[in-house]
Amino acid sequence: MEELSYGQFIGPHLKTMKRLTQNNQCLITGCTGKLIGSHVIAESVLERIAEKGHVLTWDPADADIAKNARLGLDQKTVYQQPTCVGIRSDVTYPLFCDEHDGSFFRELEHRGFSCQIEQVALLAYRAACYKTWNARWEEKQEYLLSSKEPEIGMQYKRLFSWEIMVEARQRLYDIIETKDYQQLSCKIISLNVTPFIACTEAFIPYIDGNEAAHTDNGIISPKAEDVIAFSFFPDIHSNKSFCVLSWFRDSQRVSEFIDSYHLDQLAKDDLVQMLYVAAIQRSLVYVSPIWWRSLSPELQGQFSRAQIANALAVQNLFSDGGEVQEIDDLGDDAS
Repeated sequence: MEELSYGQFIGPHLKTMKRLTQNNQCLITGCTGKLIGSHVIAESVLERIAEKGHVLTWDPADADIAKNARLGLDQKTVYQQPTCVGIRSDVTYPLFCDEHDGSFFRELEHRGFSCQIEQVALLAYRAACYKTWNARWEEKQEYLLSSKEPEIGMQYKRLFSWEIMVEARQRLYDIIETKDYQQLSCKIISLNVTPFIACTEAFIPYIDGNEAAHTDNGIISPKAEDVIAFSFFPDIHSNKSFCVLSWFRDSQRVSEFIDSYHLDQLAKDDLVQMLYVAAIQRSLVYVSPIWWRSLSPELQGQFSRAQIANALAVQNLFSDGGEVQEIDDLGDDAS
């Protein structure tokens, strides 16, 4: 009976998820070139934290999540330990054609990061592309929300704000094309720490739970200007890492959000700890296998719980509820 249930329900669900998770067109505006597998975080950057060409990440396949549910295990189980992936083909996404994957990001790829505003814009744009590459996301969202009450479904849509993220992506592209970098603000923090993590994400931040609640209830309506990009990655030339925050200059909300953390006033150790916590919680994060093995089980559990909380916020789309652990973060959204 268990096998029959799996074949009747989980199997079709996985096929639907696969059908609704795809992209067939280069994300560069107007391009019709053939897609290749694109790195969101450059392979040369991942090499700095890799062990024999592999890194660790929290990104279980839908099939693994379904198998976990089939066995009756707690849905947190599948996220408790990161999985090992190759830095070449295992960590690519259908984002760009061969020409644009190389030429458009040339200033970011070939020289390494040198704190130039064009590079900051490229980091933000690529993070926004990763967040919005699924051309069938709106259909997928409708499918995931089909079992929800209409008002609950609308709350999820407000929190995910996919259309707003697409608008922000286009705005970043226009800034890069016109080289009008005065539209961007950024904060670049250089850390003399042994490279061990690389992550990126574009998201809409909430200063507190009230902002999130007001958003899902429609009291606050986020705009494209409210999107912030967060990247943390090792330098490819030296034994240090960069944390890069960027946002649209006309966003008073994001400026106030950044100011609320008083980053310039924190002691070095406190700043590093805050950025580590923020980095490990991003939706796309890779860590060094050597570093991970050096951690105590307690610290491994702490970092995994950060990923679990974010993952369950999305996983709860499938269910009728479920408690999501609240965690301290340098901003967060539902997606």
